[in-house]
Amino acid sequence: MRNYILFAFFLLTTLHSHSQWAIMNGLMQGGISRFDDITFVNDSIAYAAQGISSLTYRSTDGGNNWSLSHTGNHYKRSIEFIDEATGFCGSLDSALYMTTDSGNSWVDISTNISPRPSGICGLSSPNDSTIYGCGIYSSPAFVVKSTTKGQNWQLINMSAYASALVDIVFLSLDTGFAAGISNNLNEGGVILYTTDAGATWQKVFTTNTRGDYVWKLQILDARNYYGSISSTSNVSSTYFCKSSDGGLNWTKKLVANKFFDIQMIGFIDSLQGWTGGGQHIYETLDGGNTWTDISFNIPQASNFNRFYKYNDTVAFFSGNSIYKYTKNSVPTDLIEAHSESKTEAHLIKVLQNPANRISFSVEFSNHTRGFIQLIGIDGKVVETIRNGYFNQGIHHYSSSKDLGSQILFISMRTNEGYQSQKVVVTN
Repeated sequence: MRNYILFAFFLLTTLHSHSQWAIMNGLMQGGISRFDDITFVNDSIAYAAQGISSLTYRSTDGGNNWSLSHTGNHYKRSIEFIDEATGFCGSLDSALYMTTDSGNSWVDISTNISPRPSGICGLSSPNDSTIYGCGIYSSPAFVVKSTTKGQNWQLINMSAYASALVDIVFLSLDTGFAAGISNNLNEGGVILYTTDAGATWQKVFTTNTRGDYVWKLQILDARNYYGSISSTSNVSSTYFCKSSDGGLNWTKKLVANKFFDIQMIGFIDSLQGWTGGGQHIYETLDGGNTWTDISFNIPQASNFNRFYKYNDTVAFFSGNSIYKYTKNSVPTDLIEAHSESKTEAHLIKVLQNPANRISFSVEFSNHTRGFIQLIGIDGKVVETIRNGYFNQGIHHYSSSKDLGSQILFISMRTNEGYQSQKVVVTN
């Protein structure tokens, strides 16, 4: 019996070690830009949205090779197609692009929605005539939908349920989920559920930690659903959430006993999955009970945002590039050939630390949108420094309140991701 156990362990280890990560061809890489979203129309045709570069790419060979489809003027966050010809690409700057000719041309149709949405973080199409969208991570919370292939639109105010929304997944015309931050900030991240096409919603999960988002959702099969939990740096551990009954009940589960920002989550089967974000990617082989940091297996990979399961042995990750995972394949040197360094989008510099007054600068590498807050170790917002758009360059900020003596975090979330800096305040 012992020999059989050892052989099984050896076989599992060998198969796992022969899994392959590869960077796809034909994509612009480098700097701080990332691929925020990826979607497949069928087994051959796929599209990807590259954020700050405002580029849309298309693949016609199952995601192995990519070519440029569109260059826009807005940060592209989400992309979804309802059929081979008709697709939508959401931005973080109000624009919502639409194509009716398989991505050969795109038109901004956001002015057809009233009121015009401030940005579309997530898109989901349950059938060939319906598209849902949600936004925005920086607030407010809303859902948009069209049941006429994008010709007519409805905007649903979601402020009764959420203060910000990031992702949306619909299983049918009537039944779907949306994720973001609860309208009650003490509830933290939230997952909402509707069975009447978005007319009414109920909260099926909250993280109960201030500052949390439920950032991305994945529906693996009829039973197993997953959500990534993106937190602020005042927390000491990192979590995800899981449902084993089709999204009706959820459990918050540990990833690591330390903080790191995660956004992407996805499972290729009920045992093997990944979660990650800025600088880290973790893998589980036991359904999420334990996780291992495998960042060293994918050198220079970062900024993971979207997972797409292609089939039972192949998955794609969007981040600073598009990565393809192939289970039990012969290893190659494609990952090692990629030499891009991991770069923070913007630079926070504390001018005096410790200090009795918080004064800091941020060097923005590009024009962006987001918010800067001072967060206490309990997760509560002590002060919102700024919420809105930021121009490229160095900007100086300081606190306006009497902060006493405490430990705070300069917490900044922008289109490009999450960054923070610890500050000690002394009288």
